[in-house]
Amino acid sequence: MAATTDPAEPPTGDSVWYFAYGSNMRSSVMANRGMTPLDKALVKIPTHVLTFDIFGMPFSEPSMASIAPMSQVTTDTVLRLGPPAELPPIHGIAYLITRADYVALVKSEGGGSAYREIAIEADVLRHDDATAGHSIGSTLTVYTLEAKYPFRPNATPSQRYLGLLMTGAEEHDLPKDYKDFLADIKAFEPPSSLWTRVGASTFLSFWKPTLRMLVKVMKSNSDANGHCRPWISNLVIKGYSYMWVYHNMIHSFVWGRGDGRIRGSMPWEVVVKQKAL
Repeated sequence: MAATTDPAEPPTGDSVWYFAYGSNMRSSVMANRGMTPLDKALVKIPTHVLTFDIFGMPFSEPSMASIAPMSQVTTDTVLRLGPPAELPPIHGIAYLITRADYVALVKSEGGGSAYREIAIEADVLRHDDATAGHSIGSTLTVYTLEAKYPFRPNATPSQRYLGLLMTGAEEHDLPKDYKDFLADIKAFEPPSSLWTRVGASTFLSFWKPTLRMLVKVMKSNSDANGHCRPWISNLVIKGYSYMWVYHNMIHSFVWGRGDGRIRGSMPWEVVVKQKAL
């Protein structure tokens, strides 16, 4: 049975078991962040599933991966190529990293704006170092990140982003059933007609640099735990929320959608949830 702390207190030890389920599964992604894991194990969390709850940038990177309890999702939460089906338990890699690397990772993932930290029990499926006390079938307490404001039904991830998950799964030889699930996730299809391409370009020419500037401010103002100041976090979330309101209520009716969805929760719900916290 998986136990969560919602949200978790930041870890205080010298090292942290961090659960990677998205692009961070790839060793090269961790290396590009300047991180060298001290240890690793293949794990699954039987009570949670992979989602794409993090709202990103329409027409470019519409959504990013998150984790959610099975009880909170339905068969149509994640858009699939095949018919809707139950989501399998989430699989990924538990990396043992230094606390300094963990803080840097939290900072790089938005400084606590879009994600919150949770501590959860994971089942070990494979661990190369049998002397470390984490044998197959044992449990491991890991820290990971889940969406603060789940955006459902999920927008589709870009082919680039989804490809990172699939190559990470191949690199670490995740179970075939789980790799088949990843291959069945619908990826965002970029605009193909001249009209929709012009619309996408117009949208991105304004929103991309605007939000990039906010993210830059956020990453340069973080505390010892990698979290940005609350007012900056609120500013970033509101910026993304207003972008999605414009996309859903105005832009999509003229130029077409940039998220691969037909319907979905409206971004002003995110603003309401944020004020309630």
